[in-house]
Amino acid sequence: MKIKNKLVGSILLISIMASLIPVSGLAQNANNGENQEPEPAPIYQESENFNLFLPTVAQPPSHPMVMGVEMDSVREGSLLDLASQANVKWVRRNGVFWDQVERTEGIRDWSLMADLENEMALLHQNGMELVLIVRGVPEWARAAGGHVCGPIAQNKYGAFASFMNELVRRYSRAPYYVKYWELGNEPDAPFIRDSSPFGCWGGSTDTNNYLDPYYGGGQFGKMLKAVYPSLKAADPDAQVLVGGLLLDCDPRNPPSGKDCRISNFLEGILRESAGDSFDGVSFHSYDWYGFLGGYSNPNWNGAYNTTGPVLDIKANFLYQILERYGKSDKYLLLTETALICDNKNQNCGEDYETTKAIYAAQTYTKSLISRVKSSIWYSYTNPWGSTNLIQSSNPTPAYYAFQTVSEQLSNTIFRQKIAITGISAYEFTRNGDRVWIAWSLDGQDHSLRLSNPPIRMWDLYGSSLAVGQNITIGMLPVYLEWDD
Repeated sequence: MKIKNKLVGSILLISIMASLIPVSGLAQNANNGENQEPEPAPIYQESENFNLFLPTVAQPPSHPMVMGVEMDSVREGSLLDLASQANVKWVRRNGVFWDQVERTEGIRDWSLMADLENEMALLHQNGMELVLIVRGVPEWARAAGGHVCGPIAQNKYGAFASFMNELVRRYSRAPYYVKYWELGNEPDAPFIRDSSPFGCWGGSTDTNNYLDPYYGGGQFGKMLKAVYPSLKAADPDAQVLVGGLLLDCDPRNPPSGKDCRISNFLEGILRESAGDSFDGVSFHSYDWYGFLGGYSNPNWNGAYNTTGPVLDIKANFLYQILERYGKSDKYLLLTETALICDNKNQNCGEDYETTKAIYAAQTYTKSLISRVKSSIWYSYTNPWGSTNLIQSSNPTPAYYAFQTVSEQLSNTIFRQKIAITGISAYEFTRNGDRVWIAWSLDGQDHSLRLSNPPIRMWDLYGSSLAVGQNITIGMLPVYLEWDD
């Protein structure tokens, strides 16, 4: 059942009359000259300047769909069926715990992996690519004064390499076929507590990284250089990922009072000459809910009415670092994204759920533009999270928005950003047809008159809309399609 649009309050109508101005060169630049289709005639464009985000080093995704979710468990039944219906193609799972499997050095109890083995096989049977996190340091392998969440003692890098070799040999084959191995979860984050599910490589006083301008990235790079050959020997096609970087704030323009050295972690890895010891970089990107339709991330100078979701700001930051060190062949994966609501201090009710749905459509649009290999929503059914797509076994509005953006934009090629005052609009093509997604930046309704009306339109949740030359773009994203 589709959810209908809900707009509250009085709406100011702004009439924007368009003059048709040729679009030159954008499509070629947007796709680096690959998979080009005939240049379509413009439908609408204003004569104003705008900055189009075009990563200079990104490679087009090899996977036809970037849509994914993080699952805390995988079971046959309605929840997995709902994921398939939403075109989920990537699943992140947290994960494999070295400290549990190898409590004593050299003795590994793989029986502890039995439940996860069943999940791996089930995901493969359902055509879903698994990103598997590996974390947890056994007590015997911890750095001096270290913790279960890392870092690893340098004289135990070989032991970790041996563990990864056997792990990959076991699970890269039938019936599991795991290819993506994420080493750590937010390793750039500092130590918080011993049960922390993330961090502990970055800025730790235990490892003398606290004053390191690269926040411990060099030490992580040394580990990668020790582990990568062993992992590739187990499976040459295995993909080694720098574990999902938190990237807490922008070191180029740090907010007042913020220490943003944490975001130099990747550069620390590359300065250690470890750029040939990983295949991709995974990172995380969140914004914070403010009000109906509004969100922001002040740590990266982002907001709903200026940048939109900050993921492309973070992606561009990482692309620039990779390019600076001659590693533009590396790809990015967005392994956590969502809109966060503070349950203690905010009303995370209907307005939040609507804004979360808006954010889901916008963030996957930006993921395609930024050419990340996957874009994984956190989380699918986590029992303690307001960001879930499924709550108490029931789909949220964000689930339907997720499903719709997947249906409308999968297997498309990004062509250009359309410049319209007060509106974010992006054009994609698929088999010669043109598809737009558009939404209002200021939350108000904007009236457009199109020279060539679309043949189909859908709302945020996939319900059909009336088409014509005169259309209205509001706070909730809409999809337009031209059959060329």
